[in-house]
Amino acid sequence: DSGVKIKSGSPVAKIAAEDNRVVGIQLTKSETLIPAKSVIIATGGKSYPATGSSGDGYRMAESIGHTIMPVYPASVPLVTKGTIAPSLKGISIESVIANLKVGGKIVAQSEGDLLFTHFGVSGPVILNISKYCVEQLRADNHPILSFDLIPEYSAEQIEKKLLEHYKISGKKQISSIVGEYIPSRMAQALLEQLQIDSTKRINQITAEERRKIIQGLKGLEIAISGHRGFAEAQVSAGGVILKEIDPRTMQSRLIKGLYFCGEVLDIDGDTGGFNLQAAFSTGYVAGSECAKR
Repeated sequence: DSGVKIKSGSPVAKIAAEDNRVVGIQLTKSETLIPAKSVIIATGGKSYPATGSSGDGYRMAESIGHTIMPVYPASVPLVTKGTIAPSLKGISIESVIANLKVGGKIVAQSEGDLLFTHFGVSGPVILNISKYCVEQLRADNHPILSFDLIPEYSAEQIEKKLLEHYKISGKKQISSIVGEYIPSRMAQALLEQLQIDSTKRINQITAEERRKIIQGLKGLEIAISGHRGFAEAQVSAGGVILKEIDPRTMQSRLIKGLYFCGEVLDIDGDTGGFNLQAAFSTGYVAGSECAKR
């Protein structure tokens, strides 16, 4: 009814512009110019390439003069060093706090559920902080994630509880006590990492071992060696620089009649909801403005 024609299977090769104004598009399978007064680049980024995302939008925007900020995966599972994460594959822990450390300093923080996998770590707490980890990897730094596995307890409260266990149930194995706070498999792996015999009774644990257990529960450190790439990333960070776009209309400041929306822009939030809203809002504005032309 609206007269819109959808051309499926017709990838766009380039956007044609003359005198800083859009005149149309050219398809990869044809030399013929399809005339247009307005064009919206709504190609998405490079994440989830199985859905057709190839990064073509960046290439087309750059070819007509737009600046592209470096594009890299965000909201992506992370690959870890060592064996602790793979040994815990399938285990999830609710509501942990992840601190990203570089050179001993905390540079980012996230809170949410943590999932251990065969390659490393995932889950909301990881996806929300992954962008900053990827940035550090791109800078050839050595990021470390420190996990507070039971943020509802302070270190002092945990020590008090361990001392209470010492008095009340001194013959219980330390793995059983730690397993009251985190999954039992996780408790075993944590004690192994801390080089504490998991079969030791609580009344055999030294003050130094108690300190190490508390540190492990409140700050388990796992080094990050990589990420799962665009194939598993939910979002692409980077893209068309925003200062070249009019935010009131989403029209290019360089080429009249050229509009942008969604992930092709240099917009990304810490969580999926922010990115979806950015796509919906910029898409609505770009479409509404095009309809006026």
